[in-house]
Amino acid sequence: MKIEEINIDIYSKFYHQNKTLYSVFGNPSWLAIYNASLNYYAILNENNDQIGSFVLYKNTRKSISYITNPPYTPHIELIYLNPAEKLHQRYTFTKKILDLIAQYIDQICKTFVYIALSPKILDSQPFTWRGFTVVPNYTYHLSLSLTEQQILDGLSSKKRNAYKKAIKDGLQTKKIEDLNLLKQLILQTFDRKQKKISLELIDKILFQFSNNTNNFAFCTYANDLPIAAAYCIYDNTTCYYLLSGYNHQNKHSGAGICSVMACIKKAKELDLKLFDFEGSMLPEVEDYFREFGGQLIPYHTINKAYNIYKKPLQIFKGQQF
Repeated sequence: MKIEEINIDIYSKFYHQNKTLYSVFGNPSWLAIYNASLNYYAILNENNDQIGSFVLYKNTRKSISYITNPPYTPHIELIYLNPAEKLHQRYTFTKKILDLIAQYIDQICKTFVYIALSPKILDSQPFTWRGFTVVPNYTYHLSLSLTEQQILDGLSSKKRNAYKKAIKDGLQTKKIEDLNLLKQLILQTFDRKQKKISLELIDKILFQFSNNTNNFAFCTYANDLPIAAAYCIYDNTTCYYLLSGYNHQNKHSGAGICSVMACIKKAKELDLKLFDFEGSMLPEVEDYFREFGGQLIPYHTINKAYNIYKKPLQIFKGQQF
């Protein structure tokens, strides 16, 4: 087997032939929001037939280019066709695929790499064996087979009380038709946290990718004043909580919860199976997601530093490298 860099047309052809295997993050219309920094790769078998694909993103920080997931994309969307029938053979085939990718990254990366695998990929040993540092990260998956009452009962008492108080106080939650409103709330949140945000990328997500078949957003109002909003994208099975915004000058403890709960209800209406909170390693964010009652789901981040970057990153980011 081997890996070859391909163009978007070849990637799209394989995607459409195996569409049910991909998440929304592998959809060419999602990947089209990225510029030339996104690279597409094919996995080829011994007969030179394509059996898989993945993507890598070349990001830049302080003039240093490195490999990572595309921004707002949780993993490299590694998809492959496993021809083996017996369980041990399927494991062996997966290890060959992962080892192939590990070797390939070693060849093309000169600085450092920080990528993640889908939660569906449980194996990471080949990367460890090739000298990569494997670090577990976590998200929360909420089953949408639960009734609305079961979901409400699964909330932490703090969140459930805040949700009930928001309703009692007359807060109203409505589906957002104009995503400019969502954008303004997102910008307010990033400004307050003094975090950088790519306006170009946010615009591409909200106004290029978004259509009536792949996303929805809800905003919670107090006296017609927008307080909190949540934005989700989805595929055939899963809804992903991707972006949110909050007006901190007009706070209400239940506003954000109302927006998320409205998204969960909408995902149920669409007959989706899972609501993915797109977890975080920030303690305060992880705590917020945890209290919605979802199941803790691990996934692997794969990290490695090369050449002159190895020692500094091991010193300052030792838990990752």
